Amino acid sequence: MSINVSGKSVYGVTLHVILVLLVFEVFTLAKQNALLKKENLPVRRPLSTGEIMSVRDLTPLVSRFRSPLELKEKQLIFVFTTTCKFCKANVSQWQQLASAAKQRNVKVFGISRDSMSKTAAYVNDNSIRYNVFVPNDIKQFGEANRLPGVPLTIVREPTGTVEGIWVGTLDDKQTKEVLHKISF
Repeated sequence: MSINVSGKSVYGVTLHVILVLLVFEVFTLAKQNALLKKENLPVRRPLSTGEIMSVRDLTPLVSRFRSPLELKEKQLIFVFTTTCKFCKANVSQWQQLASAAKQRNVKVFGISRDSMSKTAAYVNDNSIRYNVFVPNDIKQFGEANRLPGVPLTIVREPTGTVEGIWVGTLDDKQTKEVLHKISF
């Protein structure tokens, strides 16, 4: 008994085997996905008012800046990235808030979630006039503080307690809320 196998039949069998394996994999992944959705994975709440925000392990963009840990005054903090269009939209608003805060003896600084070189160029290009720091470990900083994203405008007590937090581009109402928080 001899079996005559042509190149076309081997090719066809191979394609069928591959197709069956792919269908099996799709069903397996779908089942795993359904199981993962049912699991109650811990959800990390974002940083909110009344909680502590750590400003440890920040490197100043300019070496003469004091560490935020040394500040004994209320603080106005702007958290941004250099590529965020919403952060860019906040720049002029933040500059005005920074001027108002300085008149009220509130310390103002920014925290960039980008590299030193990108941050330096961004600060220069946008004429930012307040101190800017970069976390030594950007990812760890965001995770430790449960930062919900950028841009963030934060009013912080010297004890580290967040007095107010605003996410996104500031509108007029939010700007007035920030001014109110830094006035007291």
